[in-house]
Amino acid sequence: MDMINQWLEELERELQDILEEDRLEILSSYKEQVNEMKELDIDEEEILSRLGWPKKVAQEVKQSLDYTESRFPADKDDSKVEKPKSNEKGFKKGISICAIIASLCVSILFFMTSFRFIIGSIFLMSFSIGLAIAVLGVTLILFNIGVASLYTGYLIYKRLN
Repeated sequence: MDMINQWLEELERELQDILEEDRLEILSSYKEQVNEMKELDIDEEEILSRLGWPKKVAQEVKQSLDYTESRFPADKDDSKVEKPKSNEKGFKKGISICAIIASLCVSILFFMTSFRFIIGSIFLMSFSIGLAIAVLGVTLILFNIGVASLYTGYLIYKRLN
């Protein structure tokens, strides 16, 4: 009887992660089976061999009840699980469109200003070469800011998509 009690205790430990009422029902069912086998004068070793290993019995019970152990999650194919839809992709597209439009506006502003300075520096050459060179330097800086703005818009677009 001692070995059978150990078997039942082991089964109870293996069934700890299922509902208590299910566990108690299963344990009482196995106790009834053991008592019936004892009434038929079956010895303990034969009873234990008929019952099987407690761990295997617990696994079969969990499968029949459709339980999975919380410590060892079942191998599920997560690709078939439908994931909730989110607006993240639409949000990213909206942000990237706004960033591109902003960078285009900034770059057009700087390109127009730099072209005005180029035309102005041509007229300034007749008065002062130094002033014309200074204006061309500022123009080059403004032109580079416009290019950098375009490139920033492109990087934001690539990052968000």
